[in-house]
Amino acid sequence: MTRLTVIVLLLLGLCGEKQRALPDDMDLDAVAYPLNAFDLTEHEMVVVARAKYLMAQRCVRQLGADLPPFPTGRMRAPQDDRYGLASRRTAWEWGYSLDKPPVRVIPWELQIDPRSRLHALLTEGPDGGCLGSANRALAEPTTNPLPRLDDEAWRASRDTPEVRQAAQAWHRCTARAGLDYDDPVEAPYYHWGEKRIAAHRTLTEQDRRNGLRPSPVERRAALVDVRCKVESGFLRAWTEADVAAQRELVGRHLGELTARRRALDALVLAADRGMPG
Repeated sequence: MTRLTVIVLLLLGLCGEKQRALPDDMDLDAVAYPLNAFDLTEHEMVVVARAKYLMAQRCVRQLGADLPPFPTGRMRAPQDDRYGLASRRTAWEWGYSLDKPPVRVIPWELQIDPRSRLHALLTEGPDGGCLGSANRALAEPTTNPLPRLDDEAWRASRDTPEVRQAAQAWHRCTARAGLDYDDPVEAPYYHWGEKRIAAHRTLTEQDRRNGLRPSPVERRAALVDVRCKVESGFLRAWTEADVAAQRELVGRHLGELTARRRALDALVLAADRGMPG
C-alpha cells in the first residue's frame, strides 16, 4: 500500500465525524493591524464608491440612460486566510477552494453589458466617459506606501524565531495526521489547487456562480490544518510578529503615512459633500 493510499484512507475514515457547528478559532478581521489606520475603512470605501456612482449616474441621465442599482454589502474581503486557513467554519464549508464565491459585492460596473450603449457612455469619449470623469474627480492619492510596507512587515515577521518555531510545530502536527505539507500558508493551496483543476476541467454555470464545494478528503485536510495552526500557536505567533513589525514600520515612515491619511481624509470629505441629499 503506497503512502498516498494510506493518507487518503486515513482522511476518508475521519470524515465520518458528526457534523456540528464549528466556531471560528481566530478572528483575523478583529486584529488591529497598525498599517490599516492609514487606509480607507470599509465605511469610507462605501462613501467614495457611492459618490462615484452618483456622479456617473447624473452624467448618464443627462444623456438619456440610467445605471443599475448601487449594490449593498461588504466592500472589503476579510483577512481570514492571511496566514493560511484560520477558521474551522471556513475549513468545513470551503476547504482550500480558491474559487468560492467572493466576499466582495459585485460592483455595479460589472453588471453592465460591455457591448451596450450604457457601457459606451460610461467609458468612451475624450474624457473617458461618465465613469472616467467620476474616477478622476475622486481618485485616491497616487503615492501609496501601504502595499510595500505591508509586504515588508509580512516577510520580516515570517523570519522571526517565534514564527519559525511555530511553523515547525505545525509541520509535526500535520505530519502526525498523515499530511505532508512544507509550508503553513502556501503549500496546502497549491496542493489542493492542482487537484481541483485536474478534477474539474469544465465548470458549469452553477459552479461558476456558487463555487465548487470541497471533497470530504479536502475538507478533512483543511480541518486538520486549522487545528494544527491553533495547537502549534502558529496563528497567534505570526499575527503578533506581523503587528509588531507593522508598528515599527509606522514609526519609521510616519511622515509618509500621515500624508497619505490626510489625502484620504480630503478624498472622503469631497465624496461626502458631493453626494446629493
